[in-house]
Amino acid sequence: MEKQRLKEEFLILSKRIKLTCKKQGSLIAIIDPQDGRPIDSPASQLSFDVIAVVHQLLNFNYYQIHGCKVLTHPIQQTAIYPSLLLSDVDITITKSWFQHL
Repeated sequence: MEKQRLKEEFLILSKRIKLTCKKQGSLIAIIDPQDGRPIDSPASQLSFDVIAVVHQLLNFNYYQIHGCKVLTHPIQQTAIYPSLLLSDVDITITKSWFQHL
């Protein structure tokens, strides 16, 4: 399934980023895009509504189908899987990482 493939890609990339952060003394939390819970913090009581975050911050529309929220990207339409990383890394460092991906 496409969603599972996209989730796996996100997890591979985010774990690479987390390793880099850890080596530099920074913290990062990977939020599971399916249930909104931090992946490495099973005892956490926090749960993020990733669709709501993307809708509010990036102004993507969404609709509900069979109890699931589906985002609509302006170019890729529904062929996206929103994901969330939280970090204390400086934005200039983050930008340089993404330029090298």
